[in-house]
Amino acid sequence: MVKVLNVSEAAELIINYLSRGYVLACVGTYLRRDDYLALYLCRRLRNLGIEVVECEYGLENCIDAISELRPRGLVVIDALVGDTPVGSIIASGIDELSESLLATTHSIPVKLVVKYLMTVYDVEDVVFIGIRAKDLGFGEGLSTEVREVIDSLCSELVKRLH
Repeated sequence: MVKVLNVSEAAELIINYLSRGYVLACVGTYLRRDDYLALYLCRRLRNLGIEVVECEYGLENCIDAISELRPRGLVVIDALVGDTPVGSIIASGIDELSESLLATTHSIPVKLVVKYLMTVYDVEDVVFIGIRAKDLGFGEGLSTEVREVIDSLCSELVKRLH
């Protein structure tokens, strides 16, 4: 299942998974411009009272935080590279995930970390939501296009949650 989503569909998907006991795990770094997008999203969502796990520099760096929550499943949010337009939102299952699309430089392959979480901590399912980055150069601050997508997604989530 690889799907390109609009903001409304992405918000609906996130809410659906949250209602089923999934936790959001946001992966990225502050030091590579748009690679910060998932961390920015999670901070905004945390302010709305949504349980999130910030995974700075890679999913493998927050295994303890995820294991403490004992979620039924995970929604991993990360920056993507690829052919889609900047700001595109893509949802994928673990089996369809192409590691070459992930913008974050993981020291351990994401699929290996996911399999570990599923085996050791009984995480039943993992879904990836990627947002196409524009600028992954060193520096701080999101590109205007990516910030607008994240802000729109947050606004859509607020509308649907309240």
